[in-house]
Amino acid sequence: ASGLRWTHGEAVAWGLGRAAVLAQQLGMMDDGYAERVWELLGQYGYALHQDDVLADDLLVAMRADKKRRGTDLRFVLQQGLGATEVRAVAESEVRMALDTRISVGSTE
Repeated sequence: ASGLRWTHGEAVAWGLGRAAVLAQQLGMMDDGYAERVWELLGQYGYALHQDDVLADDLLVAMRADKKRRGTDLRFVLQQGLGATEVRAVAESEVRMALDTRISVGSTE
């Protein structure tokens, strides 16, 4: 979806940040833990935003992902340190997470 402009590490880090938004949005992760994730990614120099990639392009790529089941996309989501869950998530929820601006201290 990025046209190979991101390294693998950048894409993974960005995805971790988005997964934190999604888990937070679904009520699985509290705000404090999500902020810790974003702060850690930022400390390593990873961008929390990639405005040059559109949510529509990411969703097209996700629809072809091996983890998809039916119309739902599956994600490994954290509840907290060492606590993860694989969960099917509706595309509408994923789109909201992709469109959310991350800022340490709050989400907009």
